[in-house]
Amino acid sequence: MGATPRAIILASFLLALFVCFCLFALIPQLAQHEAPRELPVRRTAARFYVEPPPEPEIPQKQKRVEEKKQQLTQNLQPKVSPKPHLLQPPEFDFQPPDVNLQMATGVAMVPSADLSGIYPTGDLDRTPVISFHVKPLYPYRAKRMNISGHVIIQFDVGSDGSVGAVKILESVPPGVFDDAVLQVVPKWQFQAGEIMGNQVVTRMVKKIIFNLED
Repeated sequence: MGATPRAIILASFLLALFVCFCLFALIPQLAQHEAPRELPVRRTAARFYVEPPPEPEIPQKQKRVEEKKQQLTQNLQPKVSPKPHLLQPPEFDFQPPDVNLQMATGVAMVPSADLSGIYPTGDLDRTPVISFHVKPLYPYRAKRMNISGHVIIQFDVGSDGSVGAVKILESVPPGVFDDAVLQVVPKWQFQAGEIMGNQVVTRMVKKIIFNLED
């Protein structure tokens, strides 16, 4: 006959109890371990540092008295002056220069500058100044027709102040006032222009206006 289920359950329960009892019995043995060995302790002698007593402070007044004493002793010591050194005069190897002087007899004349030529008024030290002037006559035909205009002329003032080389540069209206200007301008007289005190020939340009209201 086979075992009943109750017998099987009871047998397994008893087996489990036996196993648990064995494990609880082994736990104390497993928990035991050897205690660590104690290491020998080295002993060293202790040294104590003793701070030296502070030096007695010298009062400030006593310090000042000692400093003054030191200064007085230094001043009383005789000062030895160094021996004077005799200065020797330096030696010069002097030789007079070989100078060949030639005395000039008389006074050297400075050559005068060549001021020949014709100069514009901008290059002069003193521009020409008119000293005699004749006003051109108004042409009868232009006056009757109520015509006004102007003439620009170029001329040279010589070193003696005379006028020459008269040239018409512009005439408005053309040819109306030319003859009146050419008749009187050569009669003008000037104080000649100067460069460095010398009278020179000067080229000038002048505008002569013809107006009936003047």
